[in-house]
Amino acid sequence: MLPHGSAKLTALASQCAASPLTSVNGWQVDVWDMSAADVDLAVEIYQAVLAGDVTSGDPVVAKLATQGVDLPKLLSDAGEGLELVTRADIAEYAAAASVIATDGFTVASMLMPNIPKMGRRKSDSGVDVFDVQLDATASGPALVTSERLGLASVKHTLTIAASGLRLAIVKSVSPKHELNQVYLTQQLRVVVGRLQSEGMVVADARRTFLFMADFPDPAHVGLFGVAVVDPSLRDAMVAQLSNLPTVTGGHMFRIVTFPDLANVHLRCP
Repeated sequence: MLPHGSAKLTALASQCAASPLTSVNGWQVDVWDMSAADVDLAVEIYQAVLAGDVTSGDPVVAKLATQGVDLPKLLSDAGEGLELVTRADIAEYAAAASVIATDGFTVASMLMPNIPKMGRRKSDSGVDVFDVQLDATASGPALVTSERLGLASVKHTLTIAASGLRLAIVKSVSPKHELNQVYLTQQLRVVVGRLQSEGMVVADARRTFLFMADFPDPAHVGLFGVAVVDPSLRDAMVAQLSNLPTVTGGHMFRIVTFPDLANVHLRCP
């Protein structure tokens, strides 16, 4: 369900080397220390998404150029992107690569509703990555063993305390806070619509709402919080792990260290 940049995202996932750290209060915790090459690929993914996979050699680009329309520049919102939004978007793709590599998400079944945006001057809140895996042979008002929903919330920081980032991520994947029933229903409605637009029959797509039963049922639902930080904040984030609240089943907290995170927006001006 990812229309642009999927090949590069798959490539970045193949490079992900997340290392388990520990289990804390029901959370499985790991860390991915991205390399400079990983960052390069994350930037390339975002550039491909902004461009809508349009290349400079595309005859459509050439045709519009004869009328003074610079399509690649317009697609990139050149000069319009807020630094925070650009960093957040690129961080989301790094996180998406990590859940593909380690948590059973797939490009074919993933939806990232916050990117690409209508414009790069607005930051959207909420779940950043959905992964819906339905069994085409299943029917009736109950999920089967193979059916799975993954939800990932991604946040980054440059200056706020590591404790603030940890707290924000925990709230974003908590049914008692941001991931409440009303919000979940709204988000799953978008997912169902996307599944139908890609050819799934209505009755099958509607089964997505079954994930709301006993939410979050660890047999079918995985909740992932991803903190993207500069390597200099790695130790501070690790130290925050002991403050994670007690949960039951299906929760992951991932730390992704992203070299030169503060300046990555300069590569997608």
